[in-house]
Amino acid sequence: MTTSSLLPLLVILISCAPKRTTTADVTPADSLKPVPPAVNEAIQHEFPGALPYATAIDSILARLARAGISSEDILWGQSTCVDDITNTKNKIVHPEIKGPFIFGGLAGLPFTGITGTVAFAHHVPHGGTAVLFLGPHIGYSTDDGWGKIHRHGQDHASTCCGALHAALDKLRQHTIHLATPSEEDYQEQTIEQLALAHQDEILSAKEPLVQFTRIVHSEAEKRMTYYASKVKSRDFAYGVVLVGVIINTDSAFNDYLWIDHFAIIDIENERWLNDLQDMKAETSSH
Repeated sequence: MTTSSLLPLLVILISCAPKRTTTADVTPADSLKPVPPAVNEAIQHEFPGALPYATAIDSILARLARAGISSEDILWGQSTCVDDITNTKNKIVHPEIKGPFIFGGLAGLPFTGITGTVAFAHHVPHGGTAVLFLGPHIGYSTDDGWGKIHRHGQDHASTCCGALHAALDKLRQHTIHLATPSEEDYQEQTIEQLALAHQDEILSAKEPLVQFTRIVHSEAEKRMTYYASKVKSRDFAYGVVLVGVIINTDSAFNDYLWIDHFAIIDIENERWLNDLQDMKAETSSH
């Protein structure tokens, strides 16, 4: 993606601030263990440069602070999966940050559409910062590999992302047909149609679920770019774009975050504060 193609994403989010607190339903990062070397190797093979989630967030926050962005003036929006694992492990709470404003449904696609994006833009503090995090997720289990994780309190692995896993199973069985998604299962059927449109690319991949996750990651960004282009009210000072993939692991271990795109735009002056690749490299080096 080019810098110019990101310009419509002026309504964008993700960020946090220096002070950390946790709530009862969030697993403190300090209680999680580093993943086994074999798991880290598998993650790095498919998502080079992925970092433990807390480390990645801290790097992003440090970069935003150096750009003069105050955490108290941020509205945090996210298009991530509705899966409970997204919010129950390794997710740091920063009470000074406003939000989150939720765009995502199943698999993290921004199902709130134009209306949700416009509403988000209207909620950003005047002169503040709109941060948008786009990130589907995928699991990696020590015993079962890609697409599974052992969740807290369970004695068996379950699918992650379940919505993508279910669509992939139907794709393999050739039971998805070209159709308009129905109201009774609109989100999953939308995902199925996306799988059908990319079936050759997905089924020929060495790791089909990883490839499917990458496709959803790109589709989420494309959709949000279009929705953001419809936003007319931009009374905030900065837009922050963060696009990547969350890699969930078994309950005892750190999750990971792979950052694909990271940018800050000065809205009033319509200029990027940093080159995208320079910022990505800087973040990955932490």
